[in-house]
Amino acid sequence: NSFSCLRPSSPNGNQLGSIEGHFEVIPVKDDVNVYGYLARFLNKYSCKWGGGIRIKKFTSMEACKEEAKELAQCMEAKNRKAGIGTYGGCKTVLNIDPKDPVARSNACKALANVIIATKGHVLVGGDMNFGGKDLKILKSLVTDQGGNAEEINAVPPLFDNEISIATAYGIVGGILSAQPKKVLLQGVGGVGSKVAELLTKEHGIEVVAFDMFDRSDAVDSPLFSFVKTFEELLKVTGADLFCPCADGHILTKAVVDQLKAVGITSILGAANHQLPEDCDEKYIEDKGIMWYEDSVVNAGGVLRATATHQYIETSYDKIQDFIFSQAKTLKAGVELIKNIRVQYDTKESLDFYSCVMGENTDKGGSIHYGLYKTPETSMKEASINSLRRLLRDMPKGLKVLEIGSGTGFASHIMASEYGHHVTGVNICPMQNQWNREGAEALGCGHLVDVKLMSFERLPVEWSNSFDMVFSQESICHANDKPALIASMFHMLKPGGKLVFSDITAGATQMTFNNVNAVSGLTPAAEYESMLHRCGFHSLEREDYSHFLHTNFAKMLNQIETQLDESVKRVKDFADSLRTRLRSNAIDWNFFWATKRPAPKRVFCSARIDRGWVDKMPGFQISWNNTDKCLTPEELSQCAGFFDGAIVTFKDKPKGLYAPVVATLSSGTEHLKGLDENVEVVNAPEAIAESCAEYVLAMALSANRGLVDVSSKASNATSDWNYRANCEGKTLQNMHVGIVGMGRIGALVATKFNRVGCNNVTYNSRSQKNGIPAKFEQNLDMLLQGSDIVVLCCDLNDSTKGMFDAERIKGMKKGSVLVSVARSPVIDFPALMTALKEDGGVSRVVVDDAPEDFVSWDEGVCQGQLTVTAHIASNTEDSRRDIFHEAFANMATKL
Repeated sequence: NSFSCLRPSSPNGNQLGSIEGHFEVIPVKDDVNVYGYLARFLNKYSCKWGGGIRIKKFTSMEACKEEAKELAQCMEAKNRKAGIGTYGGCKTVLNIDPKDPVARSNACKALANVIIATKGHVLVGGDMNFGGKDLKILKSLVTDQGGNAEEINAVPPLFDNEISIATAYGIVGGILSAQPKKVLLQGVGGVGSKVAELLTKEHGIEVVAFDMFDRSDAVDSPLFSFVKTFEELLKVTGADLFCPCADGHILTKAVVDQLKAVGITSILGAANHQLPEDCDEKYIEDKGIMWYEDSVVNAGGVLRATATHQYIETSYDKIQDFIFSQAKTLKAGVELIKNIRVQYDTKESLDFYSCVMGENTDKGGSIHYGLYKTPETSMKEASINSLRRLLRDMPKGLKVLEIGSGTGFASHIMASEYGHHVTGVNICPMQNQWNREGAEALGCGHLVDVKLMSFERLPVEWSNSFDMVFSQESICHANDKPALIASMFHMLKPGGKLVFSDITAGATQMTFNNVNAVSGLTPAAEYESMLHRCGFHSLEREDYSHFLHTNFAKMLNQIETQLDESVKRVKDFADSLRTRLRSNAIDWNFFWATKRPAPKRVFCSARIDRGWVDKMPGFQISWNNTDKCLTPEELSQCAGFFDGAIVTFKDKPKGLYAPVVATLSSGTEHLKGLDENVEVVNAPEAIAESCAEYVLAMALSANRGLVDVSSKASNATSDWNYRANCEGKTLQNMHVGIVGMGRIGALVATKFNRVGCNNVTYNSRSQKNGIPAKFEQNLDMLLQGSDIVVLCCDLNDSTKGMFDAERIKGMKKGSVLVSVARSPVIDFPALMTALKEDGGVSRVVVDDAPEDFVSWDEGVCQGQLTVTAHIASNTEDSRRDIFHEAFANMATKL
């Protein structure tokens, strides 16, 4: 597509959480049957959609449709993680018997029609029960019907027309990162068989496989063996990696338990949506098994396919690094979670912190540092002081996400006193129970929702959902702080607030991790840098490090007066507090930041000067950098995924679904074909001055017959008798009639008045104030008495064809007509007839004419008719001003 360069790339490459969109589900059908569905995930960043075709028999078409949507979402995640953000997720699922050749043939024909209808924007490849031969047939069907078949299985010959082989290379790269000795493989189809072949033949890794079909001969290798049932596969010993490459939802609790029993330590495979409803990551992690998320693993395949499609070699090492770097973060996070639960979420831990930091307060008490107004201030009061400082100037009734909500001290106050709806995220089950019980006791349980999850794995569907993300001394526990801050950015609505306090690295070094399960302290300045990089603005920071001495001293006093230091845990913590009191190793800072709204994306169908857009913060503007007008299809394709589109009067953007469309003109008649939900704005002010100047110049030229006179003067045989070339009248003796008294009409009246023409009359729907002209309600009377008639009215249902044969005949003999109105206002055949027959009007200047007007001008004398190509407003400064006005009017809607 020649306009693909106008597509902006996906922001934040692999951050699926930043993407908003919706599913489009297209039935694959003919006149008789529905065979299945093509689902794609539509969003403003994607210009093409990629995904395979699978054949599978379902109990209902609804189940088929849901699987297509689910798999399209998986493809979206893979493409984002692989960093090819302009390719959206897509999947085709056909609900037919894989062994029925007639159904397969009919379904392929129906799918070919769908692909043709998408105009080459869908890239399809092989999947379950749909291989290379099927793709060749599909490609020929599309080609035979005149469609674009280039994007069918868009993978180079390196993979022998099988996109699943590219996926297999990515999977093997991930498997090698786990360094297994023996692999259990579920599914030996297009992907699985290639995985087994690569592992056994190229890397000497033993593979034991199962498939629902008998594929014992899928791989010819002494290191490959085949079992007949899945239950038999789960009893194989000596393996350390399980590779699911068939249906999803395979990792039930029973399957995970059996994998653990036979010694599996890693799960990594191509199957989508491996986790069913009864099992989650935590269950697998608690079994000591490292699960490599399927979208991460499959992204390795996408990475491989994309690179090889561009004929760039992507080695196993690069794919391993990609997958292992993602998995390593997950693994470190799992270990940190275990440490945090030991430190904070046992009965002993809860009692310890309740004493040391809460002065034995009830459940839900604070375990955070406080601001002490006096030495006598209690720990609880100091904690409330710090919370209120963080929540300064915040309105009530916000939707809040609390990161590391602990026992609920902050959640309860935000809910009960501020009316906030708080979603607390915390990995400690016992703390969460205290939180819920405390909220119910305070009567705000309906405003507090506690989720047992890691705040480093926030759900994608929460993106752009919260007014505030809040945290107290919790980010220090994060394994990957930059990723967490980026994730919090995505959770916020545009304009939302990030509010948090945290302990930060001080001037000196000390070991803090071993007693607080902290992943490492970060300097405050580095936090500020992270916030800036993520797109936060209006950053503020307040340093309260000087309060830490009081906090540490009070905590140590609690230990010394109420606990037994012979207990190792108590002694270690007390020694840590004494070290802190002697050093400057820890600082304490409060942070406030605002999520900068994502730039609004605008497409302009006309070439514009880059200097015009340099001072438009908050907007990302792309434009057609050619001089040719875009077809309606090209315009819809280019601008359809932008927040706004700016078009010209020549564009006919039927089918364009940008939310707001602005036109570089005063009229909007050409935008009537747009969807009723599209807001339309125009630029009525900017063109008025240049159009009025055009009217005055053309009226003077036509009145004096300058075009005709110039033509005669340039002819060597012409008569130079100045008396024979006497044309027109002086303006002070002429009567000017203006039809339409908007901005242009008012300026036209003013300009004629200033050059000595004081006899100006106008016709309009209503009388206007402050106009240097007389109002004439009867249009026909105005035409009969005017030497110069100026048309500058809008085109609408009442003005269309207004200047018909009858009106033109009623014009004053020898009069001049100058029109800057749209051409449908005038009956052009009648106008041509009047000029030929020497009717009332003698000379005509129009700035817009029908496309076929040239065929009507036979017999019209030179100089009688002047046609310009809609240039009345076309000056350098007016072009700039039109764009700025249209843009400003659109911006108010966005």
